[in-house]
Amino acid sequence: MTMYAKCLIRNLLQLSQSVNIERNVLLKFTATWSQFVRWSTFQKMRNDFSFYGLIVEMTPKLIALAQPNFENNLVELVLSERLNDRLQALLNEMLDIQNVRFDEKRF
Repeated sequence: MTMYAKCLIRNLLQLSQSVNIERNVLLKFTATWSQFVRWSTFQKMRNDFSFYGLIVEMTPKLIALAQPNFENNLVELVLSERLNDRLQALLNEMLDIQNVRFDEKRF
């Protein structure tokens, strides 16, 4: 879970550095973000991850931003300085979490 969350947060930070994002790119990213939030494994981990609340809180905001707007195919994704700092802090915190690998031999 942590690996996926890190990937999503890194991509969100990278997207926010772009001047404009194509709506299709944002739609695909938002779909992936929403799918992650719906995973039963993610739902079960809500108390174990400090980033759970932030990811859930951002989901409707990303969905609203990605809504089709036929007048403009480009979207500006701007993160507030506070949100950017929170995401950076979460990434730093997640670096300390060890990923557990599945070992088929022990299963």
